Amino acid sequence: MTWIPLNVHSQYSILDSTASVTALAEKAKSYNISALALTDQGNLYGAVDFYKACKAASIKPILGCEIWLSPFSRLEKKRTVGMPNGFPLVLLAKDNTGYRNLCKLSSIGFLEGFYYQPRIDKEQLSMYREGLICLSGPVSGRIAHLILQSSEEETLREIEWFQSLFG
Repeated sequence: MTWIPLNVHSQYSILDSTASVTALAEKAKSYNISALALTDQGNLYGAVDFYKACKAASIKPILGCEIWLSPFSRLEKKRTVGMPNGFPLVLLAKDNTGYRNLCKLSSIGFLEGFYYQPRIDKEQLSMYREGLICLSGPVSGRIAHLILQSSEEETLREIEWFQSLFG
């Protein structure tokens, strides 16, 4: 069994990484990694360069994005005490439809939901879920937050919602 990194950030995740997409593909090749995902924060700016760099290095490119999910509506732009203004959620494209939906979600995040970072909400995620694989997100994600802050019932409801959406 080989390890495939599924949450990798590049220079396009401002203040989070300085790695170029070319360097990421070359490093993956040097470690004999067969596939690599690019999941920059809220954007797909590096997707085309990443795809080309991976193909040149004989690495399977997996295009994705770490989208920020608003705790309420993407249109609500105010602080709630004890609640972050968004939770990171990793989405990976399975196919061309998934890539188009990632592009749509990223655009909505910037155009409609921007509040400190581009955000979407559950309504938008439900509308544009086709062709996407959803990972639970990092330790600062919604599921982890609920495990630490809420009841078991609320956590299970959230997990069931994601399962109903993505299987």
